[in-house]
Amino acid sequence: MIHKHDRRPLRSGLSWWVTIPLLVVLAFAGYCFVRWEIDYLRERQRLHALELANNAVTTRLAQAEQMLANEQFDQAIQTLNDALAIEGATEREPVLALLQLAKERQARALLDQAERAVKEQQGPRARDLLQQYLEHPQATALDEARRLVKELTWAMSEPHAVAVLRHMDDNTLTRFIDGEALAPPRELTLPLTQTYFAGQVREYLPRERMRREDRARHEKRIRSTPLYREVNEYLVQMRQQQQKKPPARRARSTALLQLLFRELGITSASEQRQYLEMLVERDPTVADQIAAQRTAFKTRVRALTQLDEAEREAFVELIDQLLDRLLGELTSHR
Repeated sequence: MIHKHDRRPLRSGLSWWVTIPLLVVLAFAGYCFVRWEIDYLRERQRLHALELANNAVTTRLAQAEQMLANEQFDQAIQTLNDALAIEGATEREPVLALLQLAKERQARALLDQAERAVKEQQGPRARDLLQQYLEHPQATALDEARRLVKELTWAMSEPHAVAVLRHMDDNTLTRFIDGEALAPPRELTLPLTQTYFAGQVREYLPRERMRREDRARHEKRIRSTPLYREVNEYLVQMRQQQQKKPPARRARSTALLQLLFRELGITSASEQRQYLEMLVERDPTVADQIAAQRTAFKTRVRALTQLDEAEREAFVELIDQLLDRLLGELTSHR
């Protein structure tokens, strides 16, 4: 039995059922604080790294803008791609926008450089630049570039330039040497290619003048052949036959026909001959007769043994000139 005076003293402090929960709360609070501190430090590190990355992007963006101002398109595009590759950067929109602009300007610069090359008579370089432009993803003026390539390729052809000079008579050639503008061929519709082709034709002027000097020497021997006399007799005969025929109802002058050819851009004698045959109102057998006689004369010229090869070629060319002139005269008097 416990006596009422036999009491033990009470313990001071909290009991275990209060202490343990309190310790748990304090431990959790400490954990939360440490975790918050760690997250805070990590966030500061992340923000610092983000700031560094975006600053690097901004630096490269400024460099690329300066490169674009100096038309250094390849370097600018490389710099912008480097900016996009920076890990952790978020400022991508300005970079993407400037990259698109740089590629568009790079493409346009190719076309502009090609046009300048044409103006400077640098045909092969211009054609290479145009090919690069056509392959560029940001090229927009594709039809314009294809048209320029097509006409430039024609204008760069040596046979075309030589043919224009060969079909000029001496008076026309003299005026061209003195600076008269070349009538543009119908194949060329762009001022750029027309100017380029005129420059190409002028480059072959010295060769053409030498060729004509040689031809003049050859003609001395050509005129002494019986066949040359036959050609002249044929020309006289055809003109006499023409004078006996009544004039057509609609007269066409040589000047008007030449104006028509100039407007159509027809400089080749063979093409002019075809158009004359289509336009004139005359006995269709006349054109056939001239064509057949042309072939016969040329065949006989190539069989001449008293002339060398150069003289025979000069004779063939002379026959073309004489018969073309005859066809023009028959046309103008109908």
